[in-house]
Amino acid sequence: GIVVAVIDSAVDYGHPALRGVLTSGRDFVAERSASGSTATGSMHQATASFLDQATASFLDQVTASFLDQVTASFLDANSPGHGHGTMVAGILAAVAPESMVMPLRVFDDSGQADLSDIAKAIRHAVRNGARVINMSFGVPEDSRLLRKAILLAQNYNVALIASAGNGNTHQCQFPACYPEVITVGATDLADVKATFSNYGAAVDVAAPGVNIISIYPGGYYAVVSGTSFAAPIVAGEAALILSQKSVRVSVP
Repeated sequence: GIVVAVIDSAVDYGHPALRGVLTSGRDFVAERSASGSTATGSMHQATASFLDQATASFLDQVTASFLDQVTASFLDANSPGHGHGTMVAGILAAVAPESMVMPLRVFDDSGQADLSDIAKAIRHAVRNGARVINMSFGVPEDSRLLRKAILLAQNYNVALIASAGNGNTHQCQFPACYPEVITVGATDLADVKATFSNYGAAVDVAAPGVNIISIYPGGYYAVVSGTSFAAPIVAGEAALILSQKSVRVSVP
């Protein structure tokens, strides 16, 4: 019953794996389009690039005998945001199947977002009962708008989870840089740092991020890699921890 907000691109509400998992969300991209504003132009509308998926491909159950042998690429270079939110939600649903996923769309299919929408989404999540917020994205520079939203969430004891980034660098991105956020790096199948994963003092924990199986829009499944997909594993774990009732133990 723990509500986990997913601030991301669109989520496929009709995917069979998400039945009974999704709670009401909000589409900030559609609202922005209706108002006529765009995702570029000013400091507060800086582009947030988040979809550094190292690799991604469809599961080909006809020709692929092993998951690392799939060859059918599905990522559209012109629409890197398509499917990202669905895949993140699918991982959360697998790790914490009795949680409720709140989809908050701030990224369009091109992978662009307005920083003010990201801040609004964080505040919306807090005000509507989210206990965990997953942020599988990053922006290169600090933002007062984003910082205030993060502090608000912390004040309400919301667990904040963010991906470290896929640049194989110690340079930190935001919101992963904020001390209030649990920053997640990625490990590979040998349980060592994935070649693409960012590293350094800002990284708090690591989770599997290579050849992760998740859902894809249209009823499909896919194999994906990236810190974007390590973060929801940790967010799901946070939901599991928060779901446990505290027990008083009397010491003799």
